[in-house]
Amino acid sequence: DKTAYSGSDLGAVWSEDSTTFKVWAPKAATVKLNLYEHGSDEEGDGGSIATKTMEL
Repeated sequence: DKTAYSGSDLGAVWSEDSTTFKVWAPKAATVKLNLYEHGSDEEGDGGSIATKTMEL
């Protein structure tokens, strides 16, 4: 079944050198990553610093 994912490694993995973002979205045409200085826009003044849209 290609619509299920049984791994436990999705999300953000941070190290001193880089951050890796891993998603499972087999039916998505695009994925949008919003980066914030802290928190999020929903929390108020999250300090949005970048948005990256990736075509799949």
